[in-house]
Amino acid sequence: ANPTNDAICFGGSTTLSVTNASTYFWSPSAGLSSQTADVVTANPQVSTTYTVVGTTSSGCTSSDIIPITVNPLPTADFILMTPFCETRALSFVDQSVANAGSLSNWKWSFGDGDTKDVNTGVSFQKTFAAWGNYDIQLQVTSSKGCKSDTLKRVQSIYPLPQPGFILPEICVSDASADLFDTSKIADGSAASFQWQWRIARGKLFNAQPTFVNSQAKDAKLV
Repeated sequence: ANPTNDAICFGGSTTLSVTNASTYFWSPSAGLSSQTADVVTANPQVSTTYTVVGTTSSGCTSSDIIPITVNPLPTADFILMTPFCETRALSFVDQSVANAGSLSNWKWSFGDGDTKDVNTGVSFQKTFAAWGNYDIQLQVTSSKGCKSDTLKRVQSIYPLPQPGFILPEICVSDASADLFDTSKIADGSAASFQWQWRIARGKLFNAQPTFVNSQAKDAKLV
């Protein structure tokens, strides 16, 4: 029989063939395209040993066995490490599993036209130039030649806030002065802002401050 031993990936198939007999009978029937043909397609769901019995025109019989090993598909998986912000380095950490053998290839697609085809699962960083939702995909291949299902995840990348403020006119004799915040963000989420002001001699404020006399100078919003 040909082949005498074979290995396939889960969901795959292989062709088995025999010669030098008039009739044939294959068993078990699970995963076989035929039990009586000289050439059959085997698509077992689990590792299976097939037996084929051939009978000549004179009634002589012989048999052969063909073990088929079914290797599991690898599982693609990854996690992302913050920050999820445009123009900022986002870390990709692979968590894929071979399930049989070892992993030999990683195919990435990032949804922005950029792809990555590598033979290592080492962590790496990538930046997205603009905010929005990106369809990130990963497929891995094992040393058994089996390919995983393509893992697809939609990742939101957020816009950077644009800090801004208006400096008031103030006299030395004024008791205080207010800075007017003009900060904005492209996705309209300014209501959730948290502020940090750096004023004068390195003082930090997390809200809109009121300044006293001439100490209100050298203001920076970060």
